[in-house]
Amino acid sequence: MGRGFRLTALGAIVVMILSTLQPFTQTVRCETPETPHPTVHRLVDEWDVIPSQQAQIPKLDKTQVIANIKKTLSSIGELASWEAIYRMERRQTASQTGPQIIEASRIRLVSQGKKWFYDTKGETADRTYRVAPNDGEVISNWPHFKEARIEDKDQFTSISPVILSFLPALPADKTLAAEEGFPDILEIVNASETKLLPWRTRVASHECYVLENTTIQRQPIFRSREEADAWTKENPTTVRNRVRVVDIDPNAKPGDVRVQKRTVRLAVDPQLNFMPIRWAEGVEIELRRFHLIVFPSKEVTYTDFREVAKGVHIPRQMTLRRYGTGRRGQRQVKQQTILAVDEFIVNQSYQSALFSLDLPTGYSVQDLRRGIVYVAGDSHEHIQTLLAGVKARNAFYSKLRAEQLPSLQYSRWINSEPINLAECKGRPITLHFWSLGCAPCVRQMPELQRRFGAGQQSGNDSLFISIYPYADGKELKMLEKFITNNGITFPVMVDAPDPEKRSWGRTCMKYRVFSVPTEFKISQDGQLERIDRDLIGASSRWVRDTND
Repeated sequence: MGRGFRLTALGAIVVMILSTLQPFTQTVRCETPETPHPTVHRLVDEWDVIPSQQAQIPKLDKTQVIANIKKTLSSIGELASWEAIYRMERRQTASQTGPQIIEASRIRLVSQGKKWFYDTKGETADRTYRVAPNDGEVISNWPHFKEARIEDKDQFTSISPVILSFLPALPADKTLAAEEGFPDILEIVNASETKLLPWRTRVASHECYVLENTTIQRQPIFRSREEADAWTKENPTTVRNRVRVVDIDPNAKPGDVRVQKRTVRLAVDPQLNFMPIRWAEGVEIELRRFHLIVFPSKEVTYTDFREVAKGVHIPRQMTLRRYGTGRRGQRQVKQQTILAVDEFIVNQSYQSALFSLDLPTGYSVQDLRRGIVYVAGDSHEHIQTLLAGVKARNAFYSKLRAEQLPSLQYSRWINSEPINLAECKGRPITLHFWSLGCAPCVRQMPELQRRFGAGQQSGNDSLFISIYPYADGKELKMLEKFITNNGITFPVMVDAPDPEKRSWGRTCMKYRVFSVPTEFKISQDGQLERIDRDLIGASSRWVRDTND
């Protein structure tokens, strides 16, 4: 469970908006105080409504409107190639200093069939980022840092998702996956629950059809934390997938529920071949004595359309606004991102060299496909040595998967009695190896505490065990102080000393942990499922053992 707190009337608005509309990270408990009168908050920006009988555009039904939208999207996808030059600027509204530019960059994106090229130059940060696919792989490089990365095309998610988010109609590979919370035009177009509203709206002087989709979620209101904790234990999948707020109201009656409605609305312009021209999302929350309506909570407007090919219209500017509440409870823009298209070229032929990157000698290369890290220009023999280390590591863990997992050898436990893995079947387990000498490990601890602070609960809850290398004396005291000062409550095991001093401890040696952070995921039936580990380089223990 997450942290608990009480809400004032204004605080309720802020907390519920943020906890409901932001990407899910944890479940928050809200304790709602009793109020003498029901509280209703409306933060609504009404759309311009044109009754259908007064509209000048043709009277079409839902099937006809959606068919025209899909036809337009299909025609754009038939472009042989396209190239766009963008300017992107993101502004964050601070409470005292006013709007702040938190990101600014120029972007070039080229798409030709299944090949694409992406390049961005930051204006607030000196960085160049290039991507090009080649035989199912993606190569990224940062010339300023002389670094590069090679990864599998299907696993690649690093490219700026804002491009596809703003231009959903453009042809794009699935690697250009939209970021959570950004508009997915096909979501509303394909949903069976979507309806064509009986009225029209006006956007930038154009009359538009309006599609709307509303989803409703209900969950119980609890009279105590004990009731809420029991329910979350009984419904782990529901909590993990969609419950962001658990409401606690001592005066709730049996059957009282929290009703949350998410509404997505899309305006399409028949003068622009039914291209999206405005997208908005809002939320409505109903509690026993509290009613909140926010629309929109975020929206995207598409403006300054140009016809780039017959029947193909592209917006020259897209603006995404996220809304929040000010000190007085008024709705205001909290974040604004503007994407402007300076150039858009279609059906031009590009040489294959554009879509392949030859890395200069001396670049540090992270090869995620093969699991190794090396320097561009390294010899073939050196690369083969690294791959032999990968082979040895994979063979070891394949054998480990086929056997009973090694028991945990320890010198002491913190926040827990000793845990026997063999007695934990029926519970998914995470073994997390870390060290105070690892800066990324230390930075990760607060987030791990938020996620797994209750990991020693009984029942079928997942079990999170933090494993620290053998330590005594001064280092052990530093570890204990760190755990206390940072409020760490999940189990921490200090490894047993390795008598041969070949590793950080007996458990580290049994699991072949030579670098941190490293995680092992163990299934409910006690089988090793996944290992999150570092890439193998020249100094890797796996390489040294192979050479010895």
